[in-house]
Formats: sequence, structure tokens, C-alpha cells
Amino acid sequence: MKKIRAVLLCAAAQAVFASLVSTSANAQQSSPIGKGSWIISGSAALSSNHDETTDQTRTSVSLSPTGLLFIRPRLAIGGALALGYSSASNASFSTYGIGPSVRYYFGDMSGQLFPFVNASVIPIWQKTNVKNPTSGLPGLPGFSDATNRLVSFDGSAGLTRLVATHVGLTGEAYYTHLSNTLDLGSTTTSRASYDVGLRFGITVFVH
Repeated sequence: MKKIRAVLLCAAAQAVFASLVSTSANAQQSSPIGKGSWIISGSAALSSNHDETTDQTRTSVSLSPTGLLFIRPRLAIGGALALGYSSASNASFSTYGIGPSVRYYFGDMSGQLFPFVNASVIPIWQKTNVKNPTSGLPGLPGFSDATNRLVSFDGSAGLTRLVATHVGLTGEAYYTHLSNTLDLGSTTTSRASYDVGLRFGITVFVH
């Protein structure tokens, strides 16, 4: 009888343990930051700028989509795009870039708040095509066809708060370092700059 009880208790303990493991695995699988989920986010902008000195109006449109796949719980890797186009009466400007991105989340897998850190490296090319070459106005230099090559190193720390099952509002503090090389054909110049600030947006988790 004692042996039977011991066997039954052992079987019950195994069943409970298996149930806990299964529940934990299912919770991780269904979590927005569980393995196999995607992060789909991005931004779009349309703007118009008028320079009274040169009487030039510049219209610009840009698109910055991001896609990340969770290869394990909390850890997502993928890529980011930078696309843009603007046009004025005497020139057009096109921008394109693509690079890798990685993000790691902290916090309770089944919670509502997900702190994270993010890093990306995006090479960007900007091409200027002059429609009407000019020597410029007094005191202002003219411009010609040019290629501007940049490498953006971006790091950030932020927080995503779920407002629906797989949709969250995100805020982050970021630091971006830009390495810039301007090729004017006859001359080439290089410089570096950095940008710090806050970003806000919507993050969608797709499973």
C-alpha cells in the first residue's frame, strides 16, 4: 500500500510539474514578446518648407518602416528602412538606407509594461539631382549634383505600454551618431555629428 501511495504521489507531482511547464510555455508563446512574434512599426511624414531668401519651396515625404522577429522570448532582431524624397524647383533629393536592428525586452512576459533597449546601424545614401544649375545668390554658394553617404549608429532605452492585446504605446530616449561623407565630384568632405532626444510611437506585435 505504501508503495502504491508513493507511486501515486510521484505521478501526481510529475503531472503538476508538467502542467506548470506547459502553462509557462504557453504563456511565453502567447506573450507579445514571446518567440515567433513580430514587431511591426514605422513612421511616415509629409512636409513643405519655403525659404524666403531664395524663394524656394521644398516638399518632402519620408517613410521609416521597421520589422523585428523574436528569435527567443524577449529578444528580437530584424531590420529598418529609411526612404525619402523631396523636390524643389531647382533640385530633387532622394534618400534610401537599410540596416540591422536588435531589441531586448525586460519585465513580466504576461504583463502590460515592457522596458527595452534597442540598437541599430543604418547606412544611408542621399542623392542630389540639380534641375537648374546655379552659381548661387550673393553671399550664398551654388550647388551641384552630389552624393551624401551617412552611417547612423542609433541606441535607445524605452518603455512599451500595452493598450490592447498586441498594440502598445512606446516612448524612448535615444542617441544617434552620424558619420557623414559628402561627395561633390571634385571634392569630398567628411564630418561627424550626434543627436539626442525622445521618440514616441505605436508598436504592433504580430503573432
